[in-house]
Amino acid sequence: PRPEAAARFRAVLDLPRFVLPSKHVVTAALERWAALPSLSFVDVLTLLHAEEAKASLATFDAAMARHAGVPIWRPDPA
Repeated sequence: PRPEAAARFRAVLDLPRFVLPSKHVVTAALERWAALPSLSFVDVLTLLHAEEAKASLATFDAAMARHAGVPIWRPDPA
Protein backbone atom coordinates (compact mmCIF):
# COMPACT_ATOMS: atom_id res chain seq x y z
CA PRO A 1 0.00 0.00 0.00
CA ARG A 2 1.10 3.55 -0.71
CA PRO A 3 1.13 4.80 2.89
CA GLU A 4 3.49 1.98 3.88
CA ALA A 5 5.75 2.59 0.86
CA ALA A 6 5.81 6.33 1.61
CA ALA A 7 6.75 5.64 5.23
CA ARG A 8 9.61 3.38 4.19
CA PHE A 9 10.97 5.90 1.69
CA ARG A 10 10.57 8.63 4.31
CA ALA A 11 12.74 6.58 6.68
CA VAL A 12 15.51 6.62 4.07
CA LEU A 13 15.08 10.36 3.41
CA ASP A 14 15.29 11.04 7.14
CA LEU A 15 18.72 9.44 7.48
CA PRO A 16 21.08 12.19 8.65
CA ARG A 17 23.69 11.58 5.93
CA PHE A 18 21.20 11.23 3.08
CA VAL A 19 21.64 14.35 0.97
CA LEU A 20 19.21 15.22 -1.80
CA PRO A 21 18.51 18.52 -3.55
CA SER A 22 15.02 19.76 -2.65
CA LYS A 23 14.66 17.02 -0.06
CA HIS A 24 11.71 18.87 1.48
CA VAL A 25 9.87 18.76 -1.86
CA VAL A 26 10.46 15.01 -2.24
CA THR A 27 9.29 14.42 1.34
CA ALA A 28 6.12 16.46 0.77
CA ALA A 29 5.54 14.62 -2.52
CA LEU A 30 5.69 11.28 -0.72
CA GLU A 31 3.01 12.41 1.72
CA ARG A 32 0.72 13.71 -1.01
CA TRP A 33 1.34 10.64 -3.20
CA ALA A 34 0.29 8.38 -0.33
CA ALA A 35 -3.00 10.27 -0.05
CA LEU A 36 -3.81 10.53 -3.78
CA PRO A 37 -3.93 7.04 -5.33
CA SER A 38 -4.96 8.35 -8.76
CA LEU A 39 -1.68 10.26 -9.22
CA SER A 40 1.77 8.82 -9.85
CA PHE A 41 4.69 9.87 -7.71
CA VAL A 42 6.23 11.64 -10.71
CA ASP A 43 3.01 13.65 -11.18
CA VAL A 44 2.96 14.74 -7.54
CA LEU A 45 6.67 15.56 -7.55
CA THR A 46 6.23 17.64 -10.73
CA LEU A 47 3.30 19.51 -9.17
CA LEU A 48 5.26 20.36 -6.04
CA HIS A 49 8.35 21.46 -7.94
CA ALA A 50 6.15 23.73 -10.08
CA GLU A 51 4.50 25.17 -6.96
CA GLU A 52 7.88 25.80 -5.36
CA ALA A 53 9.14 27.56 -8.49
CA LYS A 54 5.84 29.45 -8.85
CA ALA A 55 5.70 28.07 -12.38
CA SER A 56 2.67 27.42 -14.54
CA LEU A 57 1.94 23.82 -15.38
CA ALA A 58 -0.36 22.10 -17.87
CA THR A 59 -0.95 18.39 -18.43
CA PHE A 60 -2.50 15.80 -20.70
CA ASP A 61 -3.47 13.80 -17.58
CA ALA A 62 -7.11 14.27 -16.57
CA ALA A 63 -6.50 12.92 -13.04
CA MET A 64 -3.67 15.37 -12.48
CA ALA A 65 -5.82 18.22 -13.77
CA ARG A 66 -8.74 17.21 -11.55
CA HIS A 67 -6.79 16.76 -8.31
CA ALA A 68 -4.34 19.60 -8.69
CA GLY A 69 -6.32 22.24 -10.51
CA VAL A 70 -3.88 22.08 -13.40
CA PRO A 71 -5.28 22.93 -16.84
CA ILE A 72 -5.43 20.21 -19.45
CA TRP A 73 -3.28 21.08 -22.44
CA ARG A 74 -4.81 20.34 -25.80
CA PRO A 75 -2.64 21.00 -28.83
CA ASP A 76 -4.14 22.96 -31.69
CA PRO A 77 -5.22 20.66 -34.51
CA ALA A 78 -2.87 20.90 -37.47
